[in-house]
Amino acid sequence: MFRQPLFIANAAFHGERSRSMALRIVCGFLGTSLIRQLHHLRKSVHEILGTPTLYNLLGSKGAILYGLLNRTMDQFEAATATPESDDPYDQALTAATTVARVYVQDSAYLRPLWRFELGVIEPEHRPVLMNRALKFWASRLGALARAGRLPKGVGLPDLAREYQIFFAGVLDLWVQNELSDAQLEAQVRYGILLRLLALGDSEEHARLMADLRKTHQRLHAMDA
Repeated sequence: MFRQPLFIANAAFHGERSRSMALRIVCGFLGTSLIRQLHHLRKSVHEILGTPTLYNLLGSKGAILYGLLNRTMDQFEAATATPESDDPYDQALTAATTVARVYVQDSAYLRPLWRFELGVIEPEHRPVLMNRALKFWASRLGALARAGRLPKGVGLPDLAREYQIFFAGVLDLWVQNELSDAQLEAQVRYGILLRLLALGDSEEHARLMADLRKTHQRLHAMDA
């Protein structure tokens, strides 16, 4: 029942010799159908690579996996493209909570996707994606730097890297089902607020602390 989109990708390959076109078709099919039906990326990739021409064309699980992950990055960029506020702290917080919302809105797909990624060593495609993610966070946190809110000695790449590392940790807990969807969203908000408190001046401190206390209460209520 999964063959029709695979034959379409085959046709794209034979008609135009386009690796990128076939990869887009395969990733679109995986993202919209196959993973959701099989609930497991390894089985889904096996189904794809069972088609000989596609195996020869795509060459590796890594090409498919990181094609899918790059589609997720497309979602993050689109969802956060227009700031909802001129306030640099709000922009930094909203970018993170929006990314968390993208994850939980499609957890049936993104949980198995990231669970698979955590178990794969991929030296070719992973560095490209990680660099893209770092640039994403740097762009979404740029207002803090432009407003002069970063401490002396802390650059925008440093803060972007901190965001990236934080998300790697919280996603690991989520894909292992140690955090529910609601807990993921609350934990992301709480963790980012803690980081912003280190940057905030006295005027911002009270507002950030009030938000932090509310989020802390939400987290404790979920644990009860």
